Amino acid sequence: MGYERFFDPNTSFYLAGGLSFKDSESEKLWGLRTEAQMRFHVFTVIQPRQSHRLYFAPYLANEYFETEYRDYSQSGYEVWNTDSFDAFGGGMLFGWSYSFANRINLDIFAGGGLRKTFGYDPAEYYYYDDTVFDYGYSGIVPRLGIDIGFWF
Repeated sequence: MGYERFFDPNTSFYLAGGLSFKDSESEKLWGLRTEAQMRFHVFTVIQPRQSHRLYFAPYLANEYFETEYRDYSQSGYEVWNTDSFDAFGGGMLFGWSYSFANRINLDIFAGGGLRKTFGYDPAEYYYYDDTVFDYGYSGIVPRLGIDIGFWF
């Protein structure tokens, strides 16, 4: 869920938040994500029923996760372990925002940045894969996305 507020025709602030949830036989997870962007629109075309905007946006993001995963002790008994950790990141996005039908907005963006995770120990997880898709990944992260929204 996100909200964009324009300060003037060329500058806006975007604030977003979201939830993650996973429940499988071997893992339970829930997480909270927040993100803030300062968007600078470098090209704008506004027509009566549609508009196009090209922008770049530095961003800051935070993710909090709580996990519960199944493990087996040395004696063979099933044990559920719990863990929680935070991930902080920032970077730059480049995007195209297209508004049509007076109210519908399509936003396509790409970019990347850096991410650092605190409180995550990969040695505790038997399935840790050390890629950008792992919850506890720290390093350079690519970003690619599509948002669909409505103007109020």
